Amino acid sequence: MMRAFLTGGMLLLLGGCFFDPQLEVDEDHPACTDDSDCIEGCHCLASRVCAPEIKGESCRPAHLVCDESGCSCEPGWADCDPQASGCETELGTTTDCEGCSDACQAHEECGPGGCVCEPDFADCDPEELGCETEIGTLSDCTGCGDTCQAHEECERSGCVCEPDWADCDPEELGCETELGTLSDCTGCGDACQAHEECERSGCVCEPGWADCISQVLGCETQLGSLENCLFCGDKCGERGVCETDGCACESGWYDCDDAPGCESSDPCPGCEEGCGTNEHCDQDICVCDDGYADCEPGVDGCETHLGTLENCQGCGDACETGEECTESGCDCVPGLADCESGVDGCETYLGTLENCQGCGDACETGEECTDSGCECVPGLADCEPGVDGCETVLGTLENCQGCGDACETGEECTDSGCDCLPGFADCDADPGCEDLNADPQHCGQCGNPCGRDQICLDGFCRATLVSCGSNDCEFQACCRVIMGRNECMDMTSQVDCDGMWSECDNRWDCMPGQRCCLDLMELAITCAPPADCLNARICRYDEDCELNEICSYESHDELNSFGLGSCIAFTRAP
Repeated sequence: MMRAFLTGGMLLLLGGCFFDPQLEVDEDHPACTDDSDCIEGCHCLASRVCAPEIKGESCRPAHLVCDESGCSCEPGWADCDPQASGCETELGTTTDCEGCSDACQAHEECGPGGCVCEPDFADCDPEELGCETEIGTLSDCTGCGDTCQAHEECERSGCVCEPDWADCDPEELGCETELGTLSDCTGCGDACQAHEECERSGCVCEPGWADCISQVLGCETQLGSLENCLFCGDKCGERGVCETDGCACESGWYDCDDAPGCESSDPCPGCEEGCGTNEHCDQDICVCDDGYADCEPGVDGCETHLGTLENCQGCGDACETGEECTESGCDCVPGLADCESGVDGCETYLGTLENCQGCGDACETGEECTDSGCECVPGLADCEPGVDGCETVLGTLENCQGCGDACETGEECTDSGCDCLPGFADCDADPGCEDLNADPQHCGQCGNPCGRDQICLDGFCRATLVSCGSNDCEFQACCRVIMGRNECMDMTSQVDCDGMWSECDNRWDCMPGQRCCLDLMELAITCAPPADCLNARICRYDEDCELNEICSYESHDELNSFGLGSCIAFTRAP
């Protein structure tokens, strides 16, 4: 790009590059009278200084660079103002993205390739400028027209099934299948079998039933029998009975050894000879101490400590990964849960956004997981019932400390709630705060009303009218006299006050009871009571004088050069 610039009234163009005629003579720029005084590749400028044909620092206007082809704008800059020198406009902004006046529209930002939609917005309406559609909703989840179907919700990754729902029918839109049922327990087709019921962790045996045969689906074995009393393989033996707390002997029979069944009709021998390790004598029978069990038949006594991960409530009652042994049995370690039915143990961490207080207890957009469950992130609130998550930013005038907590006129939102802005105060029972700088009923402070002909300006009561001879001008107007007639002019205009022009740039020029007049000593416009102006006897037009007087321009030669005269009496002809 080749452009010309005027510098010091002279246009200089050398080799496509522009030079500063104010260059001074130095080692790099010797003096010259014409090009023959300069070395090859340099020219003699009007300032009689040799300068190279192409030299980057000679391109003085802002953001210009020189190369072999001439002067051009630096990358990221453009010449958008033909009246200005250089490349004055920075590109990459929302007003000039890739070029001059390449303005981005609503919800657009300037990216490397031009104007692009802001995050979470898209251009779904070709008839409307900008990116008018908010993404992340049920109607436009990840893009235009990406609509979530029945029992779906929108997450950042796209439409997903709501908790406890699944898409099990590929021919049907949405998530049509409710989980937690016997046919679809934790997922599509996860059917519970005979004598099973569905819990959050998956299909489990109904109370009183157990899965004792791995080759048979479901819980096929009913507990409470002599073969399976409290659990699979819990045999009571001959003359034994299964009771609520386990195997016991029929009346008149005793179990005097470690083998199943009650083999003796005589009472068991006493404990005179002593019991084994971790045993004690109970009704003439050696029994295990609390917390111990006889898990090794070949070893005397009760050698196995219960309450461990390997033997929780009984011999071989081992806990899985992520479980701990409690009084009720193997339970998940706090903070873990069994969320995958096909995986033994408690493999899932709780307290996350996906599983906050339980399996599948997912937090929505704008929520965080706390000890009490999914709650809004501080500074956000759930103000739209039809939108999942916490979508509304608090701390604004519309939602200050909560949904719908809107601040009134003259208020701002602070950490403590809606408070009056500086210069405002809540002076009455009406909502909002009154402007102490402008409210005529509360001028400067609450309960300080201005008078009938006053207004409140900058916290002080001021007069609302200015004097204009026989007329009164409204506030923010000045008076001028034309052909003997008073006219009110807007204060921002230049007006003629009694014959002298003055810039009415102060709203208190010509206060009530005053008029503009000429100071005799300083020849300057001042404001003074009308009587003082008349006593000065200085005039420029007849209207400056009293009735039966005219303005004479010949009486005061000293003042005639200013076009002024004095008032003299005259008698009208009969």
